Amino acid sequence: MNDDQKVSILLAEYNTLRAEVLAARSYVSQATGVTAAVIMGTVAFAASSSFSGPSWVPWLIAALAILYLTGTVVWNEVNTQRFTARLRALELKINTRAGERLLVWETESGWGTFAVPKRKR
Repeated sequence: MNDDQKVSILLAEYNTLRAEVLAARSYVSQATGVTAAVIMGTVAFAASSSFSGPSWVPWLIAALAILYLTGTVVWNEVNTQRFTARLRALELKINTRAGERLLVWETESGWGTFAVPKRKR
């Protein structure tokens, strides 16, 4: 296998991982929107005069929504750290094979993670 074929394979992996990172960001945004809507609905439901159930039910629903969002953010954070570490490694490998810095986004400007800033090297 020659270097051109190896770089093509590495670029395919790079593109797949970039798509995964973007999809994960989108998923967290969706989870945030759903959680906000559920919490607003439960607050309105709890304040409604037509609600005749136990007063703890809306708060349980809100707590479950927050638990869902927390789990989503933690899951996203762990996976994004793994994905972006591999992206930085691929950038280095591809740039080394090319003999110049062609791919630099994740190494220089990428978030690396959502909640925890990436460490400077």
